[in-house]
Amino acid sequence: MALKEHMRSFVINLPGADDRLAAFRAKEAEVGLESEVFPAVNGAELPSFPAHRKHLTPGEIGVLLSHRTLLRDRAAGSGTEWILIMEDDVHFWDDFPDLLARTVSDADRMGKRMVQLGWVPLTRKPRWASLVRDRLVASRAVRVAARIVRPHVTMEPPWVVDAPFGWGAHCYMVRADFAGALADLLDGPRIHAPLDHYYRLLRLLYPDEVGRARFSLAGQTPGHGSTTVADRQERAFQTDSRGRVLRSI
Repeated sequence: MALKEHMRSFVINLPGADDRLAAFRAKEAEVGLESEVFPAVNGAELPSFPAHRKHLTPGEIGVLLSHRTLLRDRAAGSGTEWILIMEDDVHFWDDFPDLLARTVSDADRMGKRMVQLGWVPLTRKPRWASLVRDRLVASRAVRVAARIVRPHVTMEPPWVVDAPFGWGAHCYMVRADFAGALADLLDGPRIHAPLDHYYRLLRLLYPDEVGRARFSLAGQTPGHGSTTVADRQERAFQTDSRGRVLRSI
């Protein structure tokens, strides 16, 4: 599946960050993407900061403004096409093209209009019981056995789930007819938190229209910290597209 022929995509990149853009271009070529570059807002160069809480950094303010502007000015429309939005430090896990196709199919069937594709667990340390449970639920062998007592169980687990979002705005997809609503959520006279802290409110306002990929389809290169606050800079682990714990990428 040549993704560039089926889905419009954007990458947020700070003007002048050519090394990061080059690294992203190499990674996206491997999965069949050809993304349009959206120039990020440099929070450090804003003539005056929007009203915000004191703990926010210029980078976090710039990230939120970048996503908001992209959603409103470039992604929003009246159509139902999916738009892929990424930050330039995204790292695609195995089988990204095929899993993205499954995610789109499931999202359309479930009536979703925004799906978090790449996410980092909310906990600092792995919750092994939960991780094992999630992998068992997705296991084909387990689902075959489950059909003996529950015939309605599908062989393939839905790839979009109604579950709490993880950290990260480095990879998500949004329908054009919902991008404006997402931008409006990020609008207002005061910026209260980094972008991904708004996800809880998003799920409260649109519980039937937003979802998360069952397992993360994309990670985030450590050290860049595009959407992180200080206490999340050294997050110890990520999980891949099979639910496996990764200590490094």
